[in-house]
Amino acid sequence: MEQTHTAIGRPTKYSLQLAEKICEVLCSSDSTIGDVAGQEGMPDRATIFRWLGKHSEFRDLYVRAREFQTELLYDDMPEIVNAPLP
Repeated sequence: MEQTHTAIGRPTKYSLQLAEKICEVLCSSDSTIGDVAGQEGMPDRATIFRWLGKHSEFRDLYVRAREFQTELLYDDMPEIVNAPLP
């Protein structure tokens, strides 16, 4: 008798295209995972973190996005430091 395996639970909405979109938002702003998760059409925080653990290509993109984000913030530091206090 042949056994078939069926997945339990909801199908994943993960795609490399969505992973790239998440990373694009992160690397082009000072957004956090929570900010991204709050946007329409984006998965929630827990899902994003689960995908990071499960999909190495997403994890690699995420690491690069955070590196770019750090560079952006670093470039803005002189302006922030020299800005008058409110």
